[in-house]
Amino acid sequence: MSDQPSVPEEAEGFASVERSFAKVDGLVVPVRGHRAGGFELYYPGRDEFNTDGMNFTFRIFQQLGAWDESVLLVLLKLLGQRGKILLPEPEGANLRQVRQQFDAGGEASAQATVLLSGTSYSEILRNMGLGTAGRARRLLRESLQRLSAISLWIKHRSGAEGSSNLLVVHASPTGDLLISIHYLLARAFLSESHWARINLGERWHLNGDIAKILHRWLSAWLDEGETKPARLSTLERHVWGNTATGLDRARRFSDLKAAFREIESIGTGWLVTGTDQRGDCTCRITRPLRSTSVANESVLPALDVQSEMPVAVPLSAIVEAAIG
Repeated sequence: MSDQPSVPEEAEGFASVERSFAKVDGLVVPVRGHRAGGFELYYPGRDEFNTDGMNFTFRIFQQLGAWDESVLLVLLKLLGQRGKILLPEPEGANLRQVRQQFDAGGEASAQATVLLSGTSYSEILRNMGLGTAGRARRLLRESLQRLSAISLWIKHRSGAEGSSNLLVVHASPTGDLLISIHYLLARAFLSESHWARINLGERWHLNGDIAKILHRWLSAWLDEGETKPARLSTLERHVWGNTATGLDRARRFSDLKAAFREIESIGTGWLVTGTDQRGDCTCRITRPLRSTSVANESVLPALDVQSEMPVAVPLSAIVEAAIG
């Protein structure tokens, strides 16, 4: 990677993502201009999604794009580094109050969640390799609003069902952020699921939205060092969430081949063969094997607070005492 610019130090690292979530089609797509909204994505419990028999439906207020995905991946990276598990029935009145603030009801009330405190707009932007003011800050706020507006309706094999939000975000007047994630995402931090690692240093080198979305999906589909075949028509559905016809499909296939070239150009060892064929060709894709393995640092300690605090204390102070 000698001919590549250096990744900013804070933009390095990995995001741990629940594998079934990372492979949902249509949740994140290349966005140009108008964002679609007011639609649902239904995913029945299937073995390939490792959802333990759960049927889940995403209710989407506004379509997510690659920028929103980058924000979510950075949050998952920070949660893996210093997030804390909040159990369904924590001990201590202060933690119970915090739990009530983040419970979105439904099935989520019976599950552990993960909290990230002490972060800020500036820290998230630095971890995205961006400046911390101006347009980027505004786009980040809008992205957090879109992510927080997504709800999931989950029906369990037992018949229990309920709804809760993908993210819950609290922002203080000083700009400090407190974030909790849906337990479907939290499973990656609780050793309860198959999870994937997304290399954010690699992602930083990618400019195109199609390349970023494809890189995320491939990173969830392929284990490190693994090679698998995939048809362009299959990858089209995973990137755009649907299939096109005629010239639109040909244009998408061309865009996918360009995205493969961009991913290969990172220089970390991604290899794609078969892209010189015409039409709906089958490509063989190899994900690089890292020279050193990284243990799953995403197993987090449960919160344990012995002291009590007056109920009148503001939420931000309660949370700081609870997990500081």
